[in-house]
Amino acid sequence: ASIGFVVEMVNLWVIAILLCHLVQGADSSCVPEFGKCVMTRDCCSEDGLTCVAGDWAVTTDSTCLSKRSEALEQLDKDQKQQLIRTFYTQKVPPEDRKTVEEADQIRRKYATSFPELVFKLERKYGIGVLKDDEPNDEL
Repeated sequence: ASIGFVVEMVNLWVIAILLCHLVQGADSSCVPEFGKCVMTRDCCSEDGLTCVAGDWAVTTDSTCLSKRSEALEQLDKDQKQQLIRTFYTQKVPPEDRKTVEEADQIRRKYATSFPELVFKLERKYGIGVLKDDEPNDEL
C-alpha cells in the first residue's frame, strides 16, 4: 500500500508541475509597455517594466510601464499640458503644428495614458518630447 501511495504522490506532483507550466506558460509571452497587467511579473522584465496601478479616480486598470513612463505619469496636469503644447506649437514640422486648443484636446484624449501619447508622438516625429535630443531620453 505504501508503494502505491508513493506512486500516486509522484503522479500528482508531475500533474502539478504540468499545470503550473500551462497556467504560467513555459513559453508565454509577457505584457509589453502600456499593456494591462495584474502584477509586475506579467510585464516584460527584460524591458525593465513594472506593473503600475492606475489613478483610482479614473481607472482601476494597472499598466506595464518603464521607469521613464512612470516619471511621465507622475507629472501634474499643468506640466503635461505644457509639454504637449510646446511640442505641438514649436517642435513638430510646421505643417503638423497645432494650436494650443488642439494640443490641449489631444492631451485630454490621452488623460489616462499620457506616457503612451508621448511614446506615439516621439515615434511618429522622431523628436523627443522632453528635450531636443533623441526620443525616449531619460527625464
